[in-house]
Amino acid sequence: MKCAWVRDCSVALVWYSAWQMECCGQPFSVNDRVEWNLTEEPEVDWIEAAVGVDLAVQVTHQEDHHELDENAVARKGRVRSIRCAYSRYAPGPGGDGLYPLQGTAEIRPAERVDGTEDVHGDLRFNGYLVELDLELN
Repeated sequence: MKCAWVRDCSVALVWYSAWQMECCGQPFSVNDRVEWNLTEEPEVDWIEAAVGVDLAVQVTHQEDHHELDENAVARKGRVRSIRCAYSRYAPGPGGDGLYPLQGTAEIRPAERVDGTEDVHGDLRFNGYLVELDLELN
């Protein structure tokens, strides 16, 4: 488990993508007990663009309730904190699709989220950085 940035490997910093929540995620709040499918192989390039390099290197897990990653494991834990990530978007390589524009990330704390996070000017919502106290299995 990648957890060198924390003293206790029972604490995870989870990337929870906006589209996962918007599709069929369950609202959650700080101090809620949750059970999520977590993978220890986050999408580093996307997360770096969405939140900035300094925060991206701290991400230890990625939530995946669509079973896109066969290595995702159901884990229980308590939500310590939630931060919402926003950024500007630009066309990707070759003009294919829109991607978060590196260096434009804005991170805002939240107490409760439900997939309907506000738009802030020309910033688009990317997802959540969730600090999670993992329960020992």
